[in-house]
Amino acid sequence: MTKRMGNLFPKKLAVIFFAALIFRLTVFWQVMGHPGVVFQPDSRMYVSLAEGLVRHHSFCYPNYPSRPDVERMPAYPLFLAGVLKWGSGGFLPAILIQVLFDCLSCVFIFLLAEKLWKGAGWLAGLLSAANVGMITYAHFILNDSLFLFVFLLVLLALFRWIEKGDWKGCILIGSGCALSVYIRPVTMYFPLFLIPFLFLFLLIKHKNGFFLAAGKSIAVIVVFFFFLSPWLVRNHIHYGRYRLTSQAGEHLLQYVVPFVWQYSKGIPFIEGMKKANREFDERIREGGARPEDLGPFERSDRQVRMAIEYLEKEPKAALLKAWVFGMAKNLFAPALIDMSYLLSIERPHFFLYTGKNAS
Repeated sequence: MTKRMGNLFPKKLAVIFFAALIFRLTVFWQVMGHPGVVFQPDSRMYVSLAEGLVRHHSFCYPNYPSRPDVERMPAYPLFLAGVLKWGSGGFLPAILIQVLFDCLSCVFIFLLAEKLWKGAGWLAGLLSAANVGMITYAHFILNDSLFLFVFLLVLLALFRWIEKGDWKGCILIGSGCALSVYIRPVTMYFPLFLIPFLFLFLLIKHKNGFFLAAGKSIAVIVVFFFFLSPWLVRNHIHYGRYRLTSQAGEHLLQYVVPFVWQYSKGIPFIEGMKKANREFDERIREGGARPEDLGPFERSDRQVRMAIEYLEKEPKAALLKAWVFGMAKNLFAPALIDMSYLLSIERPHFFLYTGKNAS
């Protein structure tokens, strides 16, 4: 019986992979007829950075080779640069590769579910294969699919380490976390969160001594920062800050604050963005400087201070409402809206769209 189940396991993985592939290739076939839909607002930034890498062999925009970029992490633009260099010049090959990554992610989800609960793999794998969010964002020039693929590998490495508790696992987890951060900085604090759990697991399950358990746990952080250090040093050399990106200020002032204003002042989101940017520029000029002369990290720091100043004056009810509605919107709305964009479906009632055409 065990042997039979072992023979069935690869077949289950194949079913999940090809089920995911069928769903995604159906959408990809539609996208091929109008490839311009693969671009979202952030896509142009990634494409420009990829072109800068190809043209100048530096992480910069094509027209500004002497101004290294620190707004985005480099892994995804590097992936696009490889497609540009070795492909035909278009970005459909990048989408096709992302589709394959996404299908493998469904297989990884199957494996993770099986490790958590025997027999749950089928449900988890099939749900991920048909997941509208995964299908949709695999077809955009965005880093979602690549990030998910790498982070799921990190989780698989973590489960492997739970079983063995060896030094190799520490290296895999630390380096995998670093690679995920090079794609998206959202996992920056994940290794720090893991440390106490890894330490206790080594002490209790694997019966390691205190110093051995501490050494293995700390090794994860050491490996993590070892792989991130070149990027941190690079940013310090150019702009004097040991930071990953300069996104914090833009996120708070241009997205969080206008979203809160919708509920506290009744200002539409786009108008709120314009208002926040206008008032930021005015404040910088009043201080005797020009906004365009600020370094990226200095600009971000000032945006953060200004955003916090605004948010401290907002009623708590507006902050709570913005958080609840923002969470609901991000969980349920984007995939459906963006899928309609991929398929060129009219959507006259969606935010900022007239419904006339796909653009």
